[in-house]
Amino acid sequence: MDILAHTPFWVWGMLFYVSVVGIFFLKDRTSTISKAFIAPIVLGAWSLIAVQEQYGLTPYSLGVWLLGVMIGTFLGRLFTQQNPPRLVDATKGIFIIPGGIAFLGVLLTFFLLRYTRGVMLSINPVLMQQAHMILLDLVVTGVLIGFMIGRLIECLLLFRKNK
Repeated sequence: MDILAHTPFWVWGMLFYVSVVGIFFLKDRTSTISKAFIAPIVLGAWSLIAVQEQYGLTPYSLGVWLLGVMIGTFLGRLFTQQNPPRLVDATKGIFIIPGGIAFLGVLLTFFLLRYTRGVMLSINPVLMQQAHMILLDLVVTGVLIGFMIGRLIECLLLFRKNK
């Protein structure tokens, strides 16, 4: 309870925002190809900033993060192929993304990873300097970003195939 009581107010606002966005994605929705770039870019930038602040953008940290991104991209493409977007208008770049719990899960996992990492750093900063924790943090963060990139790639391929 002490951890929750000392959590900054803005963190609860971020959790609320992430939850609302994720709930919005439970239903089928119409989108454009340009909108499909927003989440991977924003969360990817947030992730890279966190990597840089915590570990520095070294060849190791960037390489491990990119490995996670590649794994996540594969998984995101695989998942999206099972429940693919439907093209509405290729000339305007409009498609329908099937609703589902996956995006909510990705957003909440990303939030919880960042929150847990912050709590661990405040309680025991040395823990986050251990190799296995660094590896886990970098890979999981990369996988989450890669999942969204994989979905984006499938949307782009859909447009390319139907132009």
